[in-house]
Amino acid sequence: MNEHTGTQLYMFVADRLHERMIAQYADDGQQAVRNYADERRAAMRLHEAFMDATRAGDAAETAKYRQLLTDCAAEWSEHEAHPLRTAV
Repeated sequence: MNEHTGTQLYMFVADRLHERMIAQYADDGQQAVRNYADERRAAMRLHEAFMDATRAGDAAETAKYRQLLTDCAAEWSEHEAHPLRTAV
């Protein structure tokens, strides 16, 4: 996975989290927004760590954060827009 694919994966996760927040908003809007913000921040930190490791040429850290990003997106692995569906 290169920087471009890592960014696509992060954006995919961010979009799915946003969709989930919208779906849950009617039940408990404030909690849905808090959950979204927390999960989005966590995904953003993974993406930033992946990018830092990639740019630093640290293969072990890149692999670690690549797997964590992939795990983050696993919930939506069958989604038609999943960036790794065609890359796998």
